[in-house]
Amino acid sequence: MLRLRADQDDLVAPVAWSLADAYTMPDIAWPRLIYDRDQLVGFIMAAFAPGHDNPLFHSYLWRLNIGAEHQGKGYGRFAVEELCQEAARRGHHWLRVSYHAGPGGPEMFYQRLGFRPTGEHNEGETVAERQLFQL
Repeated sequence: MLRLRADQDDLVAPVAWSLADAYTMPDIAWPRLIYDRDQLVGFIMAAFAPGHDNPLFHSYLWRLNIGAEHQGKGYGRFAVEELCQEAARRGHHWLRVSYHAGPGGPEMFYQRLGFRPTGEHNEGETVAERQLFQL
């Protein structure tokens, strides 16, 4: 089972919830497990729905969960970089993410990966985006 640190439980939905979202929205959701050899280290899910009414879902890093004992080892960075490549392969110019800003949150992680706040908010979370390649 993939467990986050106790102080992160309120920052990201459990993988089971993400899989439920993916099951109910198979035409939008792109869920992937992250392994290091045969060891499960994380989970990432994106939304790719260019025609969706909510522009956030056009190209969106929806969920990222890295197991507590695997954090700080580069797995999150690897997963996000691979997701950026997938989005670019699909013809997207931007990838968006939303997160809880504040102490203990992932804001600095996403900033180090090139995401910049847009000034928008989604359900109380800060929305940030990363340009995938020059327009």
